[in-house]
Amino acid sequence: MKTNKIIVAVVALAIGATAFQSCKPSSKGKIDGEWTVNLINGSSISEGTSTQSGVTGTSTNSGTSTYNFDGSAFSSDASWTYTDVDNNASTSASVMGAGIWTDTYTYNGVSTSETGAYSSDAAMTYSFVKDGTYSSTDSHTSQIVETETDPTGTDDFFQVVTTVVTTTDEVSSNTTQGEWSFMGKNKSAELKANERIALTYLSATDEITTTETIVTTVVDNVSGASTTETEVEVISDDVSYTYTSTDVDEIWKITESKNKSLKAEFTEDYTSSSSSSNANTFDGLTITTTSTGTSTVTGTGTIELTQE
Repeated sequence: MKTNKIIVAVVALAIGATAFQSCKPSSKGKIDGEWTVNLINGSSISEGTSTQSGVTGTSTNSGTSTYNFDGSAFSSDASWTYTDVDNNASTSASVMGAGIWTDTYTYNGVSTSETGAYSSDAAMTYSFVKDGTYSSTDSHTSQIVETETDPTGTDDFFQVVTTVVTTTDEVSSNTTQGEWSFMGKNKSAELKANERIALTYLSATDEITTTETIVTTVVDNVSGASTTETEVEVISDDVSYTYTSTDVDEIWKITESKNKSLKAEFTEDYTSSSSSSNANTFDGLTITTTSTGTSTVTGTGTIELTQE
């Protein structure tokens, strides 16, 4: 599970899918073809480290999250802790869903809280091949709009009120490549052969573009005259992931299967290594940095998929 400014820990799930002919878990049927994810409910815990070009030392991060995908939009509730190379600690507690975004950010004991409007549009598909390979893709666009009226207090001498509207638009996509297989029976757990699916992650990529637009309007309360200033910052992240083991990273336990539909419970436990390039453009100047990191993730959840 991965984190970015708008969506926390959602875009990198490697998800399995199967189709069967009965209403109960079955070892018969097929898994090949393209599948659409209609629902995910999950939770995860992660820990990681990172190093950045031009900076000496290693930063650490850890977090927990619960998340939901309803077939068209994401929502999440996440908390994160980050410690930089100078041992300065910061935390973030963020909730996104039902049209609302809230975030409480604390740095070295000083907290700030923000609230805004939130919207999300997403799609997830998975393609399984008979040779035991699979790929998954997900795409997501989201927006947060935060409006602050008179954030620094009215200037009584000039009788002006300032309104600041910050709009954060994010467009992201993830592609994961891996291998899948049916698992054998587990007598002690009363599981028959082919009632579980094992997924092994091989590689993944993220492409994320975040555009922050800040519009500041100053209105003179006497004359009614107003002036507006717009600032735009664009951040582009390209991240590549590799996985440190060829062991099973995720297991799906089939709870209900019908023709061209599937419900399952999943568990995940994996470690990944990442390399990223970050380009930050503001006022015509672009600064590019690179970083590397590692992340260990464990999680559980449920998923529902269908096939055309």
